Amino acid sequence: MPEYQLQEAVSAFHGGEIEAAANALAPLLEQLPENPLPPAYLSFICAAQGLSQEAGEFIERAMEIAPERADLKAALGESFLKAGQPELAAEYLQEAVQLQPDMLSAYPALARSLYLTQQSDMALALLRAAADIASPAQADIQTTLLEILAEQGDIAEFSQACLRYSKGIADELLAARCLAHFDASGELVVQALGAAQARLASQLDGVELPPRKPVQATPPWKLAFLTSDLAQEEQRGRLKALLEHLPFEQFVTTLIIDDPKAQEQHFAQTCSLVADHTLDIHGLDDGPALERINADPPDILIDLDSYGPTDRLAVFLQTQAGVKLLWGEAPMPPLAPDCLPLVGELLADQATLPAITLPGLGEFCQLPDLPIVAASSPAPTLGCLTPVIRIGPEGWRLFAEVLAAYPESRLLLNLKDLGEPAQAYITRQFTAAGIAATRLCFVHAQSLEALCRSWQEVDLGLAPPVDAGDAALSSCLWMGRPFVALAPSLPWSHRPAALLRSAGASAWIADTPARYVELARQLPKAPDPSLREHLRAAGLDDPAAFARGFATRMALLMAATSAPSPSL
Repeated sequence: MPEYQLQEAVSAFHGGEIEAAANALAPLLEQLPENPLPPAYLSFICAAQGLSQEAGEFIERAMEIAPERADLKAALGESFLKAGQPELAAEYLQEAVQLQPDMLSAYPALARSLYLTQQSDMALALLRAAADIASPAQADIQTTLLEILAEQGDIAEFSQACLRYSKGIADELLAARCLAHFDASGELVVQALGAAQARLASQLDGVELPPRKPVQATPPWKLAFLTSDLAQEEQRGRLKALLEHLPFEQFVTTLIIDDPKAQEQHFAQTCSLVADHTLDIHGLDDGPALERINADPPDILIDLDSYGPTDRLAVFLQTQAGVKLLWGEAPMPPLAPDCLPLVGELLADQATLPAITLPGLGEFCQLPDLPIVAASSPAPTLGCLTPVIRIGPEGWRLFAEVLAAYPESRLLLNLKDLGEPAQAYITRQFTAAGIAATRLCFVHAQSLEALCRSWQEVDLGLAPPVDAGDAALSSCLWMGRPFVALAPSLPWSHRPAALLRSAGASAWIADTPARYVELARQLPKAPDPSLREHLRAAGLDDPAAFARGFATRMALLMAATSAPSPSL
């Protein structure tokens, strides 16, 4: 029967059997002349094969049969979008939405098509208008909105959208992490963490936290690291340095992996080989994950993600570890009073955020031994190689002020893994401030070596305000370039200034934005090799020294924690 053949053809199409579907659909055009599906699905097949004219003819035939089926025209638009033809996709999707404005299921594909055809403002306006409307498509609309904001590097709007459309603690933690890169007051960071804390409390409501493992004052101690982002840990270097160099007579190490990509990573395999034990909890619910960890609970459990969006906080809080520490790039307020951040003593702000400190900067970085050479560009080149996704509106305004005050200069920026949409968005931030797009240069530096090579093209670095700066700042100094940084104003904003002090370059710390602009005009005459030597003296690239300092502080912490409380 023709109706059965149509069902079979549609199933073949959705199963990827395009040729079989086309062969089955062709005779149905005559056998089912009043059914719009045969010409509609043939139009979808033509779109997938790049036959735009034929696709248009088939969809018009379908619409003549069923003019009310705007969903068919929308489906053709989605077919063109999947086939890499966003212009045609936008055309058909817009026609479909005009025919049926309340067809919200078409909005994500329409917005994506507009975005890919350099109509990002229209795409975002469409999604914002629909994001609050209750519908089966609401989740897809909100997700597409977040994706586009992230892809164009708009961290401020992205953070606000994460909070507004939060579906769980992961969204609030992601918002907090993003806000810590640019929120100069810190108020929004605290708000996001407060929302996450309330949700976490609700999640654990009625759950009796297990008793802590008694803390022993003497080694060996069982030390566990919990991580869901090994790629990040590979760049930081600290995990591998500790697993390789911690004294075996003091620590028995366990690597607890919750990273979905661990099986694909050589770094994960390397760390698993040097760790004494490895637990893989990815894909396990909290209950089974806790059973595996609490079967032999560690004395010290360190959460290396420190409020990352995939952080297993519920698992972290419910383990029976004697001591629990949060260790991110920069310290942030803990969501539980007995979980303190771990931070370098030069980065700590004990007055507002108590922490467990490590010697110096509390970090290690295996930087490449590339030569320190002068920049080859005749134009004075400033650089901010902290990924653009970490820079908010205040940072763009400050950089625009620098370029306005220094007309001869150009600015090198790091897109990292973002593409043309982000470059266009960032360029608009400068052109709106009167800075020509030709004064901006972009690189995609993702590794430490790529960062160091990019710094060879720069005369002076610029640290973004508030943000800790990631590996871009340490590699800047490593390559003999100082950078200008604002004095810290928040507990998580100490790192840029602390790095400069460690490198003997405190003169580049600005106490005001006006001073920042003034310093940015004072280019060094040549790269300074002493900056690298200062970092070496501070032990930044010495894994054994880093591990020794860590071991000493952990021993002191365990001794203090195991000591009986004084009687009242």
